[in-house]
Amino acid sequence: MPAYSITLRLDDTRHRVSDRGELTLLNLMHRLELPVRKACRNGACGVCRCHLLSGTITYHARQPFGLWQKDIAAGYILPCIAYATSDLELDQLALTTDRQC
Repeated sequence: MPAYSITLRLDDTRHRVSDRGELTLLNLMHRLELPVRKACRNGACGVCRCHLLSGTITYHARQPFGLWQKDIAAGYILPCIAYATSDLELDQLALTTDRQC
């Protein structure tokens, strides 16, 4: 399985990580110690939503119930249940002011 390059845009900074689609995007963000918000971790609340600029993801058999159809059409995803299936670029990360996320 190939390793995908995942770029996370945070203000003027870009964080890059590689993954083989084995971890959720939210777990990858936490590995980078980014202060991203989380709550349900099962796609129901939408607290962690971010914008997919490029690339493709899969939710496997799960459903992103925390997104409206208009959000999905605008390119928003739920990283708590999303896995990379290609190189990705994400922005508009849901950040918290609590560094202990």
